[in-house]
Amino acid sequence: MDRNGDGVLSADELPGGKGPPITREQRRQTLIQRFHKQDANGDGYLSARELAAPPR
Repeated sequence: MDRNGDGVLSADELPGGKGPPITREQRRQTLIQRFHKQDANGDGYLSARELAAPPR
């Protein structure tokens, strides 16, 4: 996705072409936080039930 290779996803590189610039590390942290919210039992895996549940 980082077409110019600068380590930052700018608005034109993001899906939908909008949003604030984001670094790879910022995106990684966001994914980690979302995973932990969805992992209701804290086992480090997302079960079918956890995946099907609405976001918390």
